[in-house]
Amino acid sequence: MNIETLSGAKRRRRNRQDANKRSAPLSAALPALLLSLAAGLWYLRAALGPWPLLLVGLAWLLWLVQTGSLFPRSAFDGPLALFLLAAAIGASISIDSAAAWSSTFYIYLGAVVMYYAVIVTPDRVKAAGLRFEPLRILLLLLPSVVAVYFLLTTDWQAWQDKVGWLGPLVPVLAGLRQPAPGHLLHPNMAGGLIAALLPLQVGALHWRRSASWLRVAGLLLIALSLLALLVSSSRGAWVALAIVAVVGVAARPRSRGEEADSPPSDEHQGEDAPPLPLEKGRGAGRRWLILLAAFGAAALVALALLAATPLGGRMLDAASDSRFALWNDTLDLMLDTPLTGLGFEAFQPAYVAYVLLLHVGFQPHSHNLLLEVWLRQGLLGLLAFFWIAAIVLRLRHSPSWWRPWALASLAVIALHGVVDIPLYGGRGMMLAFIPLALLARGPRGEPIPLPGRPNLALAAAATLVVAGALLALLPAGRAVVHTNLGALAQTQAELALYQWPQWPLQDELRRTRTVDLAPIFARYQAALAEDPGNAAANRRLGQIELSLGQYDAARRHLEAAYATAPGHRATRQLLAESYAIDGDLERAAALLRTVDTNLNQVDARIFWYNHVGQPERAEMIRLAQEMAMSQRVNDSE
Repeated sequence: MNIETLSGAKRRRRNRQDANKRSAPLSAALPALLLSLAAGLWYLRAALGPWPLLLVGLAWLLWLVQTGSLFPRSAFDGPLALFLLAAAIGASISIDSAAAWSSTFYIYLGAVVMYYAVIVTPDRVKAAGLRFEPLRILLLLLPSVVAVYFLLTTDWQAWQDKVGWLGPLVPVLAGLRQPAPGHLLHPNMAGGLIAALLPLQVGALHWRRSASWLRVAGLLLIALSLLALLVSSSRGAWVALAIVAVVGVAARPRSRGEEADSPPSDEHQGEDAPPLPLEKGRGAGRRWLILLAAFGAAALVALALLAATPLGGRMLDAASDSRFALWNDTLDLMLDTPLTGLGFEAFQPAYVAYVLLLHVGFQPHSHNLLLEVWLRQGLLGLLAFFWIAAIVLRLRHSPSWWRPWALASLAVIALHGVVDIPLYGGRGMMLAFIPLALLARGPRGEPIPLPGRPNLALAAAATLVVAGALLALLPAGRAVVHTNLGALAQTQAELALYQWPQWPLQDELRRTRTVDLAPIFARYQAALAEDPGNAAANRRLGQIELSLGQYDAARRHLEAAYATAPGHRATRQLLAESYAIDGDLERAAALLRTVDTNLNQVDARIFWYNHVGQPERAEMIRLAQEMAMSQRVNDSE
């Protein structure tokens, strides 16, 4: 017994000595601190532009001096570089390119800088005789800091429709409100941020390694985060977190030897220990089957619970009535510029002008992560996204102690990203890559080497070459390129100038020749010369020709667009308008009855024809609308 006690004491003393050896001096944390400060400045004020890059440069110099390495290599370097390249292209093609370069681009850059801040943060730091773990402290506090800021600065009365279900808690929260001159968090963004960070906060508690007082403090911080998540009323965040929690519990390893939430033993992780390999381990296949089954079961349970409650029923009804239609319309918009996207902050005006055929803002974004990446950063952005996903898949068995918590956080982001984008595009994006950085850290904080796969890289490169060749060599491919460039030029030219009520409708810009349409026409005509059935080029030409009063040409182009893509809502509405002004009311009404005109789109078109002195055409559109409404009533009966 005495021998065992003595042996245990020696082992604990040796572990403490090893931990002291692995504890870096405080100066080793300065590069990470400077990078975090730069990202924080961009978060608070993206309009600072390139100035925080001075801090990034200083951090790089310190890293170079301390390590002798030019760059902190990590598993996600390639896709993040491509991500930034796509962001730079998105800024260049934006409607307001100057504003995109001076502010929006730096939010994207700040997200990457924050990734490297986590990568270079020492696992343990020793200062004034004390040892502490910077990442553990950061991730334990960060969700609660977001929660406190959200709870104390939100104008709860302004969100009464969203949080009214909280009842008497709303005035209590309103009484706690403090004035905040800076950035305010939208409830959906706050809920999404907290839900994504909560798995990392739970992991940071290190339950079995924490002292009693730290367990109590950690539980209070988690409770605060959960409170803020609840009052955010972000139902998408709730569902995503609940599904991930159920799946995580179901897929949790049962044998003590496989415990995923146990930090690496100090006894076995000495200073010179080699990095653990990326391998599946025993029972991994079975666990993945359990995980998939649990995921499906959790999704079904979540949907059943939603359908069984009034609040959930309203949520599902709203999704079926608006989200699916919005995603379909967004896809239609994206097929006009599938290669480049539209750049930053272009969705709302472009969606209104070329899909809804209105003149006032409606939806700020598409409410879907993949669609937003495609919209803002084009195909290169999508490629970066899927490259990141592929590396995450390869690192699912990484030796990082943070692995289960990082994967859970990424799963929450992905699931919530189906219906909303709290961690993309806006300032919340600054925190989006933290789980990636944690996944790429080894047990002792070192970057995990990712074995190369030359065959896979060669296959990817060959695929890109083939895709480029198809675009260049096939007539349909060349038509897509011409249409993409024409639609992008039209969007930039028209929406950069359009202001309501200075211009009653976008049509006025075209009719008064305020916009130079010649190069845009040339692009669309070049596309049709290659592919006469190109739906986007035909529809865009038809819309312009209606604005200019070239009604016969407009009808021909719109009929060609409808023949190729009859599901496009703008094509159906524009063709119905063309039929109506030609007096073909039956065909006009038949098309209008298939278009959702609840936003008074037809009234806008009636106004336009009255505005240009053609009241007889305005009357024909009104009659077609009445016939369509009458047919809808008859159908419902």
